[in-house]
Amino acid sequence: MYDTQQSASAVDTVLEAFDADRRAGHTRVL
Repeated sequence: MYDTQQSASAVDTVLEAFDADRRAGHTRVL
């Protein structure tokens, strides 16, 4: 069975990485 909680955690991790890049002054284009 797929763990949706784990998926949400992974998404949060990615979003945090984007926020860290933005704070550092980097821009990332998907």
